[in-house]
Amino acid sequence: MQENMKNDPMKFIFGMMVESSLEVAQGVHEIINKYKANNIDVVPISDLEKILHKGVEKTMKEGSLTKHLLGEMK
Repeated sequence: MQENMKNDPMKFIFGMMVESSLEVAQGVHEIINKYKANNIDVVPISDLEKILHKGVEKTMKEGSLTKHLLGEMK
């Protein structure tokens, strides 16, 4: 059973989901506050795309939860 846990791709997917979701949520929260403070109701798509990209980028950085889980799968 432990061998199956090490090869479980769901661990990798879960790590990516958690890390990227947290990063994106933080970025969206910050951008909402930034635009709200300036009384702006429209957020450029390019700013949102940057936040999404940053979320995925976070999962591939050295020391990330996702990288750790990927290492366990090898």
